[in-house]
Amino acid sequence: MYAAAVDLPEVEVLLVDGTRQERHMGDIASGLRPEVDYFLPVARHLCAEEPEVAAVHMSRRYPAREVMLECSTF
Repeated sequence: MYAAAVDLPEVEVLLVDGTRQERHMGDIASGLRPEVDYFLPVARHLCAEEPEVAAVHMSRRYPAREVMLECSTF
């Protein structure tokens, strides 16, 4: 048996009025697995559930990744 530490992405949303707000990954999804790429599904979910969100910025340290996904692309 082994244990895997999951480096949760940091999530920040850009609202249509230009302000930025942090969202906590643990409030969006649970039971996170290290082999699953959550970037696109989480961004899509936030854009669909929060009409004031214009874009979602996500980043993680390991493996290093950073993306900005605009809600207009969904």
